[in-house]
Amino acid sequence: MYVDKSLTFADAYSYTNVATAGTYYATDWVDLSTVGTRILEKEPYLIVRIGTAFTTGTSLTFSLVSSTAAATDVAGTSLGTTTVELTSATILTASLTANTEVWKVRLPPVIARRYLGIKIVSAASSSFDAGTLDIFITPQAPFGFSG
Repeated sequence: MYVDKSLTFADAYSYTNVATAGTYYATDWVDLSTVGTRILEKEPYLIVRIGTAFTTGTSLTFSLVSSTAAATDVAGTSLGTTTVELTSATILTASLTANTEVWKVRLPPVIARRYLGIKIVSAASSSFDAGTLDIFITPQAPFGFSG
């Protein structure tokens, strides 16, 4: 599968950096003014892939958000208002296994705001003590994807 660095939100990002319950944002943002809104016309896919398995914790939920400004920290304190474009189902820790694609979805054809980011909501009965994420947009359908 082709992955363009300018379409990557997280690359082997260690979730232990933001391990407690709460809302966080992926490390990188996609600037539609740089990659062009025409990419949306090609009906690309958003992929959330687990690299290293997650342990402990309870669950994660992912949302594709748009904003007029990219976050400058994982807490997203610089963001102001975001618009939720898409949201995953809640994914339990037992499903956050190594080398697993846990969320695959087509992007909407129109997004009005300039920046795309990933909001991660962590429900944790205890801190996550392991786990890495790859989150990216790709123009190719993942193998076996039927959605």
